[in-house]
Amino acid sequence: MTPKISVLVQVDVCDGTVTLGVTGQLTEGNQQALVSLVRRARSAFPRAAVTVDLVRAEPVSAAAVDLLVWSLEMLDAAAGPVTLRIPPPDPTGSRGTRAGSGRSPRKEKR
Repeated sequence: MTPKISVLVQVDVCDGTVTLGVTGQLTEGNQQALVSLVRRARSAFPRAAVTVDLVRAEPVSAAAVDLLVWSLEMLDAAAGPVTLRIPPPDPTGSRGTRAGSGRSPRKEKR
């Protein structure tokens, strides 16, 4: 079975924020769907601050996060900022591969 993600889009017009809450298994193959959703959010709300929240996604492939960061960096910087919230690395390794890349200043670890 192909790994899937589910995304809940939350828009707060008053605060000017869009949050993409991701659950499921983020992989190198399905991370591009998030980039597409960020583009759509920026198109609908050009000045909104967009957050991609991966805290509830499991497992999160470090390679998928690196690809996602790279793709988000390629988007037009003139639009609102994009923040990526990733789960902290799992020190025991018991719950799958957890992301822990430090390539982007826009990442927020929780």
